[in-house]
Amino acid sequence: MKQKNLLILATLTVVIVILALIIGTLRDADVASDTTPQRLYQDLFAKINNISSVEVRQGSTTITLMKKDNNWHVQEKQGYYANLSKIKAAIVSIADFTSVEAKTAKPELYSKLGVSDATSADAHNTQVTLKDGNGTELAAVILGNRRPGSKPQQYVRKVGTEQSWLVNGYVAADTQINNWLDKSIVDVKRGTIRSIIINHKNALQISRDQASVTDFSVANLPKNKKLKSQSAVNALAAVLENLSFDDVLGSTDFDMAAAKPVSADFSTFDGQTLHTEVAEQNGKWYLRLTAEFQPPAPEASPASTQITMSPEAATPEVPVAANSTPSPPPPPPVETPRRTPDQVTAEVARINDRTTHWIYVLPKPKAENFVKSLNDLIE
Repeated sequence: MKQKNLLILATLTVVIVILALIIGTLRDADVASDTTPQRLYQDLFAKINNISSVEVRQGSTTITLMKKDNNWHVQEKQGYYANLSKIKAAIVSIADFTSVEAKTAKPELYSKLGVSDATSADAHNTQVTLKDGNGTELAAVILGNRRPGSKPQQYVRKVGTEQSWLVNGYVAADTQINNWLDKSIVDVKRGTIRSIIINHKNALQISRDQASVTDFSVANLPKNKKLKSQSAVNALAAVLENLSFDDVLGSTDFDMAAAKPVSADFSTFDGQTLHTEVAEQNGKWYLRLTAEFQPPAPEASPASTQITMSPEAATPEVPVAANSTPSPPPPPPVETPRRTPDQVTAEVARINDRTTHWIYVLPKPKAENFVKSLNDLIE
């Protein structure tokens, strides 16, 4: 009888242990309940070109990216141009989310995976919603933690559903609004610059007559002064190369005239002139930029270096060593292609369309180059 009781007790113990393991498994937020791989949004790729709105939310922060006239804009920055490549990467990644494992469906375990409600006041995760031009929701996903490992995998949950998932792919939806801006302003290569005038009381004027000339000449250089560095003068031609900003304001949000800006004109060999105004206020540097086309003066011809020789001397004999191969002729010089007046006019219109209604906040090191004076360059 005693042996029978022991057997029953042992059997019950085994059953209890098995039940405990099953319950523990079901409660574990990181254990798969479905391993059939499939796209989280199976038809999103087919509708990807219809997406006209991307909304990024975290707590009380909302960033709305809107497509209009084939351009993307940041609604909360007065509709300024958005970073297309960043938007495209986020959309494609979400469309390509492929399930690896089904995870927890219990709200009390969401925080372990980072898939709790992203609209709550204390949210640290992000929700991304994609809509078409009619406002129809095509996808709404809560982006959770990245799973540790070399392969990009992320915990996510569709908004309005309880089931969370581990998916292949990763999206770090930025909640810093300025990081969604297209921060490029213009890109004028230094090799195209013909002259620069910075309008201080005693204007700083530098120029060159030919694009092939490296060094710029400085006008009105005092007789008892010399340049600190020719390279510092030449470097001013690169001020507009890959010019970008830190922040952007509407043109009516900053009183440029009251800030007493320094104006400057940057002219190219093909007739494009960019007019800038730069002012400093409360530790920030502000830029206004416009462009215009002015038919350029003819470029100076290089000084003639031709030497007149007699026919006999024109092709002198050069001794060639035995079994040697004559050196090939040097390659012809590479010429920088010049734009036509129509091309420059079109570029001027594009620049003005993009910049006219905006004031840009520049990093201090960039901004200071727009306000250089003659005294900064001489000693």
